[in-house]
Amino acid sequence: MLWIVLIIIVLTLTAFLVWACATISSGVWMKAECRGRGGRVYLTFDDGPEPGRTEEILDILASRGAKAVFFLIGSRIGGNEALVRRMLAEGHGVGIHSWSHSWNFPLMSVSKMTDDLSRSRRILEDIAGEPVRLFRPPFGVVNPTVAKVVRRLGLRTVGWSIRTFDTSLLGKEGGMERILDKIDRNLEDGAIILLHDRLEGSGELLNGILDLLRRRGYSCDRSLD
Repeated sequence: MLWIVLIIIVLTLTAFLVWACATISSGVWMKAECRGRGGRVYLTFDDGPEPGRTEEILDILASRGAKAVFFLIGSRIGGNEALVRRMLAEGHGVGIHSWSHSWNFPLMSVSKMTDDLSRSRRILEDIAGEPVRLFRPPFGVVNPTVAKVVRRLGLRTVGWSIRTFDTSLLGKEGGMERILDKIDRNLEDGAIILLHDRLEGSGELLNGILDLLRRRGYSCDRSLD
């Protein structure tokens, strides 16, 4: 009987730890901002810059008078500096999304993770000409190592309140409608929407989201900064 109890305890603890690491809003290891100020909605785009598609996103935002925050992969910035400059010039926020978005980022040592994020930060700050503090961990995974490095570097971790799963739904039949329906059902003051600007169809999706926000009376006129 005792061994059954021990197995249950171990399984429960394991499930809790997995949840705590995989759920950026859990707050177990560190605090992440998963909602912004009320009265508006915040659009965030991960994994860029992506030539062509990021430009389309910026064109739509400019034409619709909306702002967003772009969490950029450091290794993709070289050769695309003009895109980052345009983001900043047009009033959007930029943040760190690691150097290469490697699958093993959460498993890195403290020193290696510190080097990874510092490298990404330097290339962004060289372009911005000012400190960059916003950070979104790859895959949204957090753990004690991520928490320690974030504190060491003085970063501000940003999560989300609406995960659109656009990476798996865009391009599938009915996928865009499913994304828009999920956003509509979960929309509230201060919502932070997770999107990706590297995807085919991301521009059409953005227009749909902005139409939805306008109908619901929300604006995206300010970045998280």
